[in-house]
Amino acid sequence: HHSPFLNFLQIGLTRCGAPISINKSFTQCDFKICIGSVLPHVSARFSGGIKLIVPGLSSMNTIHHLHCCSICKSSHDMRSELDSIAQIIFIDFALQIVCNPDGDIARVFADDLQQAFMQAVKYLQNKIIIKVTTNNDVGIFNAYPFDTEFIQSGKALTIVKAHLTVVKKGGLCVVSTAASEGYGFHSLRGPDMMAPFDDDW
Repeated sequence: HHSPFLNFLQIGLTRCGAPISINKSFTQCDFKICIGSVLPHVSARFSGGIKLIVPGLSSMNTIHHLHCCSICKSSHDMRSELDSIAQIIFIDFALQIVCNPDGDIARVFADDLQQAFMQAVKYLQNKIIIKVTTNNDVGIFNAYPFDTEFIQSGKALTIVKAHLTVVKKGGLCVVSTAASEGYGFHSLRGPDMMAPFDDDW
């Protein structure tokens, strides 16, 4: 089982010079397969792809750098950093999965990691784009399927951050979240970690 605190090998640098450190045991494997889902993501635009490795199998310092890209609004955003990492890490084969709103598999893309990821993103973009009304009195938001932990519930407000006029000034924002697994844990942004949630959440 991977831990973000030990057993790493630095394999290179990101586009803006941050070290890329990933699980050493993974780097020593003869044949590497990645299987994961592709979903909209507040900072990386879409989950999946190289995110299965970074941050999935990376060190806390590498994870911290990637999150700072989105928190600090740097010119090197998280997606550009991830794309630069994808050019360094070689994966032999990947399955990228897109699920429907019920959680069932809608489509599976098989290829090298970056190609499978891009195919999944293209398919997903054609399914999820909707017209959003503006200046509403009330907005009800949910982070499904990321709503199993309360700590992830802030993702429900992504659309408000991107389109500040969705709810009019003085209007009401309601966040609905299942939090079926309780408060949850974030090894970077949780209490007493490297970058705990503050007013940037």
